[in-house]
Amino acid sequence: MSTKYAYSPIIVSICEFSEIRKTRIPISPPSSHGQDLFPVFNETWYKGLRHAIVPVLLKDANRLIGMGTAFHVDGWGTFLTADHVIDAARKHVRPSTNSEEVNFLYEGSDIYPILLLGIRGVVFGRFKIPDKALASVASIHSHLRKRDDPLADLRGEQEFEAVSDIAIMRLADKIPTDMIGTVPIRLSGWNPKIGETVIAFGFPDLKCEPINEERLQYFLSDGMSASYGRIIALHPEGRGNSTPIIEVEANWPSGMSGGPVFNKDGEVIGIVSRSVGAIDNEKGNGCAVHFELIPWINVLIPSLDKINPGWRLSWAVQNKITKIPEYFFKEKEDAITHQISLGGSYQVVFGSNRIGSNDFIILDDCSYQNTI
Repeated sequence: MSTKYAYSPIIVSICEFSEIRKTRIPISPPSSHGQDLFPVFNETWYKGLRHAIVPVLLKDANRLIGMGTAFHVDGWGTFLTADHVIDAARKHVRPSTNSEEVNFLYEGSDIYPILLLGIRGVVFGRFKIPDKALASVASIHSHLRKRDDPLADLRGEQEFEAVSDIAIMRLADKIPTDMIGTVPIRLSGWNPKIGETVIAFGFPDLKCEPINEERLQYFLSDGMSASYGRIIALHPEGRGNSTPIIEVEANWPSGMSGGPVFNKDGEVIGIVSRSVGAIDNEKGNGCAVHFELIPWINVLIPSLDKINPGWRLSWAVQNKITKIPEYFFKEKEDAITHQISLGGSYQVVFGSNRIGSNDFIILDDCSYQNTI
């Protein structure tokens, strides 16, 4: 390891591999990169990170335009990103509701976001991008407020702005099982400290410009990078806007916006929001959305266990005799339908499931909801 490397390596793993110890490896930069942004591929690649962290593209007519980074959080096709990453796409559709949580639907729209999913194994050379690797986003959920715009009012239109730099994306189709990965999200119980080390992942070469087939191959095979940083300030009330942020001394280029930020325990505690790149010998400066200080995040991501990173709330179909949950569903209605198809030896129970396993804790639905 290089003597220039000042941080203790952070061990990162996707939820699906969390119990396989040999896949939990420290993320260390090549010695030539020191503390700078460094590529993440080869051994780390097939550990699953690229199946959880994805490039965000905008489909505009026959073009694909690079936008930023997103990451998968619950095993059911829910992705998090920075709100400003998808703001350009949102301008082309109208909201489906006027409530504070606004759902933007992309059915029938010619301009919509696309996620470039990962594929198993390491890919070299030229290859055809599988159609299923380009996943269309069906909707975006953001916590918005009406923007004060007298001209829009005169036109009879409503303009919205994000309360915080965070958005949820849900896909139009189910993710293929060979392209799925999930990162563990810490929504509570973490207190950041000045001087603490974090690491961010993303696609720094996404620069809001058209992307051809050759560039797509690059992002699919070895376009992801990482950067360590040190927390230098906390802004619970935001800085320049109302988003609670953690300020980090780090090199986070603009294409990494929307990428996950991990703490020293390998848990995602925030999203890359804004940054100022490193210049000459000066260190860069980045800001990460701080999950725990966003009170309405539970509304945006109701599927996550708010207490246990890497766990999700679900409805399980359980064998009455063995008491072993065998199937997990996001919606109660889907669980009941499946239970009926299996017959009377099964029952539906609510609880928390460790993603990628059959580990399950039975909870009382009403009691749990009252605690969040």
